[in-house]
Amino acid sequence: MNEGENTNDKRNLKVLYDGEAAIQYHLYQHPLYHFLSEEDESLNVLVVGFGNYGQKFLDICLQTGHVKKKNLRVTVISDDSAEEKQYLAERPELANFYKIVDKDTEEEAESQQTREEDDTPTDFGGIYGTIIFEVAKLEKDNQKANADILQNHVMCEHYDAHYAFIALGEDLLNQAAAKACESVVDSLELQCMVSYVQEGKTSISGDNDNLQPVFVNEDVRKLPLHSEIERMAFNTHLIWEKSLNIDYRLVRTEFRRPYNHYSCMSHVLFLKYKLYHAGIDLEYCSFEKAAEIFQEKVLGEGETCIGLKNELVWMEHRRWVTEKICKGWRRISNLRDCRNGGMRDERRKCHVCILPSSPNQNLADEYKKNPAFWDKVSEGKLNKLDELDRVSVRLHRMFMKEAEKVRKENLLNCRNFSIIRDLVEKDESAMAAFQEWFVCLKDIWNADNKKVWLYKGLKNKLLQAAENLSDIDGKSLKEQVKALETRFYPILASMEYRDYKLDDVALVENIPFVLTYTQSLYLAVPFVASSDNSKIFQNTASAMVSNPARILYLCSVKEKSDVLEIKETIPYVMAYLKRKQVRAKVEFVIVLTEEMLSCVQQNLESVGEQYKKRIKQIKYIAAPTEEEMPAKLEEYLAERKKRRKEFVVERNKTELSALMEGAGVYQRFPNFRFDSAAMKFRSLTQCDLLGYIRKFPYFTVADMVSLRRSGSKISRQPEFFAEYKELWEKYCENPRTWKAFCAALGDSAKNHDIIASFERRAGREKDEEREYRYILPFSCKKSVSKVIEFLKKNKVCEEGSRVNRYATDSCEVIIADKYGYRRKYDRLFADVYTLMEEDAIDVFLNAREHIIYVVFDSLHAVNVSIGANRSGFNDLLGFFQKRGYIINVESEEKNSNNRSKQQKKNI
Repeated sequence: MNEGENTNDKRNLKVLYDGEAAIQYHLYQHPLYHFLSEEDESLNVLVVGFGNYGQKFLDICLQTGHVKKKNLRVTVISDDSAEEKQYLAERPELANFYKIVDKDTEEEAESQQTREEDDTPTDFGGIYGTIIFEVAKLEKDNQKANADILQNHVMCEHYDAHYAFIALGEDLLNQAAAKACESVVDSLELQCMVSYVQEGKTSISGDNDNLQPVFVNEDVRKLPLHSEIERMAFNTHLIWEKSLNIDYRLVRTEFRRPYNHYSCMSHVLFLKYKLYHAGIDLEYCSFEKAAEIFQEKVLGEGETCIGLKNELVWMEHRRWVTEKICKGWRRISNLRDCRNGGMRDERRKCHVCILPSSPNQNLADEYKKNPAFWDKVSEGKLNKLDELDRVSVRLHRMFMKEAEKVRKENLLNCRNFSIIRDLVEKDESAMAAFQEWFVCLKDIWNADNKKVWLYKGLKNKLLQAAENLSDIDGKSLKEQVKALETRFYPILASMEYRDYKLDDVALVENIPFVLTYTQSLYLAVPFVASSDNSKIFQNTASAMVSNPARILYLCSVKEKSDVLEIKETIPYVMAYLKRKQVRAKVEFVIVLTEEMLSCVQQNLESVGEQYKKRIKQIKYIAAPTEEEMPAKLEEYLAERKKRRKEFVVERNKTELSALMEGAGVYQRFPNFRFDSAAMKFRSLTQCDLLGYIRKFPYFTVADMVSLRRSGSKISRQPEFFAEYKELWEKYCENPRTWKAFCAALGDSAKNHDIIASFERRAGREKDEEREYRYILPFSCKKSVSKVIEFLKKNKVCEEGSRVNRYATDSCEVIIADKYGYRRKYDRLFADVYTLMEEDAIDVFLNAREHIIYVVFDSLHAVNVSIGANRSGFNDLLGFFQKRGYIINVESEEKNSNNRSKQQKKNI
């Protein structure tokens, strides 16, 4: 843990121990609405004593005390008016949202209200609530006299209170005052919860559930409820992640930051109140049941659902505004302060969205798809929106003006990019991440607003790749990216058309996710062993969306070829899980006949050792016959499920899944199907929590390449961002023809583009080392260095192999060889004109053949054999030619010798 994390933890400890969290938890367990009836017009809260804990209680009460069609009315009893002045001075925005009444100067206080004093809750406007300050001379040194004052004056005057909180600064005083209040409640047969502060561990004995101590020095982390609250708070933080393929270490560090942690905790502790507003009481139903009802009642179809959801969105914004203003935050009134992305300033405690809103989605419903409204609508129409919606549009317009200035700077040619490129060239994964990010950034620069949503994920991917660089280079890269993004931000923001009310919408729509998602999920997936990339992807698709704690890959082995396919597929699945940051540990459950056991163990032993950090175990389940395999597998899965509440099994198109289906295995487990094209869970049975995950991970060309059955050293990866959807649709029309087309082009490239090949002979005994020397033009240096580094990495040439500058215009190539590849090196380095084209040189490992190929991409394919696929191939040729990927297409019909030829140049 670094120094910054230690600091954050200390701050969180302060939050946990200073009494605020204890009060939050108390109001979660004993909600303000407990004694609120349908007939009551307002929720009435009484705070007696306004020192440290009284002020903290009022802050939290104001955040949570919003109930459907009920006014919030809080009366604060204090014996020192200075406490009121201090409280309001530290919260300068409070009077702009709450009606503040001082009983001693009531007329003057009311005349100072700048906002409409509308106490009617049904119009969803006006003030958020009323706070009444009243001075009462309490006898703090005389418990009996103090109790008499509370009993005969305060409680009788406020007999309509639903909740009373006592915080007089001393445990015994608080106990006596609480007892006095309880006496009035009992004698008048009132319905009121009485809570009182206890800094020690003692409390009033009794069986009355309506009299509750608040142990403000209690470590809430030891409470039974804490783990669930923290789980939901972290789920709230995850809402702002585009996907669950994240570096959990970094995300948890962000979550621990005081600003984020407090906001997430406040949202979760108010969750119970929002559910109550929707008619769902967590006192009487589980989180899972509450999520199910919420999905139907709030997120369903129809005007009633939409209206209720909009009310909850409005309530969430009220809560968030109250949270911020109670922490002393102010609104950013000068929007130019936000031009570089500073919509919030934690140091100065300012935020642009501290504004009132309304329970409608006019901006989203009517104008989201109308850029003209955002760009140039009249002030008259703009003023018909609520204040939160208006600031969204005005921010957009401010960013448009700033973007015009930035575009004049020709930012894409600035030195930052050259520095970043030089830094990332030292690492293959960092270089690929940079290329993806840079292409996305160029598309955004060229006004492609669809790429805005990819930008953050690709930028984070680049920053994560910086971890592979040295500390100095990694730090430099992050600084360069930050500096560049500060200048680039107005362009990015001007294309977002960001509706800030949608942040509140996201918090409401993801309530089922917050309630149910767990990082303890166990996923059992029938394993797909194949050489087909799209089939290999099925092993990772559902895990990529749900990011489980454990994946159990279920495999069946009937003959030796099955285990060989499994063995060859595992490395690509492991590499992809790592690439997409799926955190799950993996188990392989191999069900097989007894006679296959020793063969399978021998073949998979090395795999388990190679990936021991990811693969926790390989479990072999032997059955006497193939027919008994499903029953044996079911028995094992049932045993594993006993210890796991969240254990789900995937149904897919594998033979094993069909056997399990036929044997009725799925009937005994929560199960689902996953639609990898739509990236959605389907046919959910007893695992609704998966359906609440509203995440859609992006999938890039580099991801596709990473699944292919080869390793590669590539200087460039084509990133057809604009064409993803179109290319995918074309592929889906006829995947078989597409794959055959690619295979034909691949065969052509193999025949014409390979300029050298080296067999990878890691297990063969080496000959005596020989050294070869070549003098090449200096323009070949980068290409040759790329080839030699890849050969050294794969143990084809020795570590002494290198490229040095030889003269002003030449370089010296030294090859240390123990495999007798002299002729191959002679042929490779004889073609100097080819080696001058660095970007056209590619080196890759064909893992199946154990051969390394050096390829020159000539962009030329001739005499491509199309066999029986003529019509399908011609269709694809036309498709690619029309879009400019292929030029100079020439074809010949079958001649008398029943031969066909196609000539094309591919770009």
